[in-house]
Amino acid sequence: MKRGERKCIICSSQYSYCPSCGIGNPSETWRNLYCGESCREIFDLVSKYKNGAITVMEAQMKLKSPNINLSNKDSFGEEYKEVINEIISYKKESKKEVSEADKPVEKDFIEKRHTRKSKE
Repeated sequence: MKRGERKCIICSSQYSYCPSCGIGNPSETWRNLYCGESCREIFDLVSKYKNGAITVMEAQMKLKSPNINLSNKDSFGEEYKEVINEIISYKKESKKEVSEADKPVEKDFIEKRHTRKSKE
């Protein structure tokens, strides 16, 4: 790699950043690891989700942010792809509605009904 050239830890793309050489904004120290804001936010989101700081529903909402670009997701590291796919594919479990025919019949109700008929 040339001087100031780096490889993003999320998407593996090559980019230039060297605060001491004047390549890139020296106040953006996060550029030591990430090629751009999107990869930085992806790392933050995946880390928070894996550490339990945010729920899967919160992670889904954050993935929909216009600041996050998943168009090159295939170039992400395997762990990032797995976690992002897990977040995307999660569907909230809906409670299955039980019809009257499927509801269990209370034993007491049957016994009371049976005893009432035998007394008649």
